Amino acid sequence: MINYFCVFFDFCLNSWLFSQPVASHSFHHKYLKSFTSSLLVTQRIENNIDHSYLIPGLWRGFHEFDNLTVYYAYQISSDNRFWARHRVYKNDETIEDITWQGQWEFTDGTLKLKGINLNKQNEQFNIEFKLGNSWKLVYETGSLSQPYQMMILNKIGQP
Repeated sequence: MINYFCVFFDFCLNSWLFSQPVASHSFHHKYLKSFTSSLLVTQRIENNIDHSYLIPGLWRGFHEFDNLTVYYAYQISSDNRFWARHRVYKNDETIEDITWQGQWEFTDGTLKLKGINLNKQNEQFNIEFKLGNSWKLVYETGSLSQPYQMMILNKIGQP
């Protein structure tokens, strides 16, 4: 989108510059060249941006699965630690309530979490979420049971 703007802007300014006296053309042309170059550099940076700064914060979601309602919340800190809580309800009764804690890393659009169950210290888990175009974390793969494999996390608040 910004490339089209640069081309249009370049066209308009060049049209205007060439209608001006030659003495002012040099100054305006240098300004135009600098401006359009900076716009193109900005676009390249935005396309290759490291989105890991967006990951820290509170993420949560819920879904239904086989007459169960599954709630989940993830607190992801900037020091690569996370805390998560998963709750499963059947009707209004809690049938599972698990708290997880561990480390995270974000590479190539994938959030990888590794941790332990704080209720059962010997139970470990790993899970991967893909950061989608809608800025949601979508379950990719992991060691969690079937009800959790439909997880989609939405971020609460600003990064």
